[in-house]
Amino acid sequence: KFQKARTTFFSKEASALLRPKLKTLSDNDLVFGSNDNVLLAEQNSGQILRRCIIKLGLDMKTSRTELNLINTHAFRAYGITKLSRHDPNFARRLAGQKGYLDQYDRLSDDEKLALYQKYEYELMIDESKKDKARIEKLESEKDFRINRLEQTILDMQDNLKRLNPKS
Repeated sequence: KFQKARTTFFSKEASALLRPKLKTLSDNDLVFGSNDNVLLAEQNSGQILRRCIIKLGLDMKTSRTELNLINTHAFRAYGITKLSRHDPNFARRLAGQKGYLDQYDRLSDDEKLALYQKYEYELMIDESKKDKARIEKLESEKDFRINRLEQTILDMQDNLKRLNPKS
């Protein structure tokens, strides 16, 4: 946007679909834009999305205004909303909305990536991938808890041996 390079995070789900396209582009090619003119590129992306939505039978309108329910802004709003429920400052930062406290809240790219990965499962669209991510997270939490319980049992056994040396 505005000929300015920026770091952008993509979910694993989106990355799998983007990699083949990125391999065909050179460094200065537009990834999503179809025209160097920002207005024309925005119009083109909206039209492409509209055609795909119609083909999929998802052409829904709002009841009062007859505006398209699924549009490019809806994807952005969805992501910001989901991330805001966990970390509102991080969500605004990813959306490019700067606040006056940004100067005090400096995150490195690695810290931003770690935060993004922590909440990435919220941004997935494919329910089976969401479920898989939830399962992986729950398994990780389960393993952590089991390890902690095993350590507690060992500590208790050591304490018991010290209190009752004859056994």
